[in-house]
Amino acid sequence: MKNIPIYLVLLSSAILCSACVGSGDSSLLPADSRHGDLHELAGSLPLLQDLKGTSVPTDLELEGNVVLESFRTSEVLTDLRLQSTGDESAWGIWRLQPSGKTVLEVDVQLNVTGDDSVYIALADYETGRWAVDGPLSGGKQYALDPAVHVSTAGNVFVAVITSGGDAAIVDKLVLSIDVPIWQVVPVAISQDEGQHASLVVVDGNPAIGYFDDSNGDLMYVRANDPNGSVWGTPIQVDTEGRAGIEPSLAIINGFPAISYADDTNENLKYVRAADATGSAWGTPVLVDASPGVGYYSSLAFVDGRPAISYHDETNSNLNYVRAADAIGSAWGTPIAVDESPSAGSFTCLAVVNGNPAISYRALSHLYYVRATDAAGTAWATPVAADPADSVGNFSELAIVGGNPAIGYYDSASKDLKYVRATDANGAAWGVPLLIDSANEVGRSCSLSVINGLPAISYRDDTNTALLYIQALDATGASWDTPDIVDAAGNVGEFTSLATVSGRPAIAYYDRDNKDLKYGRLF
Repeated sequence: MKNIPIYLVLLSSAILCSACVGSGDSSLLPADSRHGDLHELAGSLPLLQDLKGTSVPTDLELEGNVVLESFRTSEVLTDLRLQSTGDESAWGIWRLQPSGKTVLEVDVQLNVTGDDSVYIALADYETGRWAVDGPLSGGKQYALDPAVHVSTAGNVFVAVITSGGDAAIVDKLVLSIDVPIWQVVPVAISQDEGQHASLVVVDGNPAIGYFDDSNGDLMYVRANDPNGSVWGTPIQVDTEGRAGIEPSLAIINGFPAISYADDTNENLKYVRAADATGSAWGTPVLVDASPGVGYYSSLAFVDGRPAISYHDETNSNLNYVRAADAIGSAWGTPIAVDESPSAGSFTCLAVVNGNPAISYRALSHLYYVRATDAAGTAWATPVAADPADSVGNFSELAIVGGNPAIGYYDSASKDLKYVRATDANGAAWGVPLLIDSANEVGRSCSLSVINGLPAISYRDDTNTALLYIQALDATGASWDTPDIVDAAGNVGEFTSLATVSGRPAIAYYDRDNKDLKYGRLF
């Protein structure tokens, strides 16, 4: 996490408020005989509910003399001098606005001479009072809690007080906020590898299954740390023929496993690691030996066993198959879930309300189908999640706010779209939303739920860049503006989005350098 200070200038117009008593917090320090107790000091400040208005954020430092309200003060160049008397305190109040970012700390920079002292107060919205700290011989930094120190209008209020004839000069206040930044690292840079990336957290660290196009191999690589800052040496998982097309990485009974297409024989294959980290791998298993199968595979753990949805290219069907055991050493008979013409491309398998379900493309539309039992032995009638023409490419299914939802590409309008079911099973679907239409965007999209909010990684074809966008609510009814994750060259193909150490992370392909890359929000 990178903490970037942001400096804010406040509105200089004062809000006239009368002093009110009884708003202090005397639990911080005992009373001081020369200055009175903290109740009296806090009582000299306005009540918190009287502090209203919006600050004006800029890229400048907040000088001490730019004060919201003050009493017995005078400006000294860019500073504010607080000069109390024996009978009356002097104070100033500053209003800071973090612009919706997470607050971290405030640095109150003061100049106090001799044996004079000063008090600093923070508006505490948990108690509804000023929390006073002191006496102090100078400035101080305070850690901020967004739930405590940020008002409903999004402001942080700080007061500085002198009393008993003491004086202090307020130089400036600095508010530090958390500004997350995307950091990108190369993962595999040997020849041409990184296509069809599939990102999953494996034993605490991010890991990626992908295709090495130069050698025609299925590959796997895992990071050396939980954030994915440094990556290990890639492992060749299957080198027989041209193997590893469109891999899907998942955790199966505690170990990473991958479903994928054997492009040489046009078969569906599956392989599982021999340990929890994926440092060694077992022998690949032939799941479906029928000709022209295995493309667009999606692997999930269904009712205690691995299961795969995939495309039967020969018969233009959507297929589903589930293993006969918990680790996938043997497999059952494939089931044709949808035998409509051109059904089964861009499949995504997930467990929805206890039963397996699949999003996919058929007849140029986006479809969704859910099994009628937990194992997937029987399936309901497919439902058109978006009946528009030329939609459904790169479909990604996830549970969003308790209901299934799909992120996908509209190849007709070349836009990124999102649709969510109106019930927990996916029997009916809402109106599809246009998430991004600024350019030709949305290919290679990947939907995931990040910290309770749906989010999508995708490619901007117009600018050959990788983008990320997150919803503003838990259901995906409204969305934020997209982040540019990587725009260095021709990047952003085959994206795979996941939560890594509490932040969004994306595995993707850099076509210019023909490398596998990884980006995470730090």
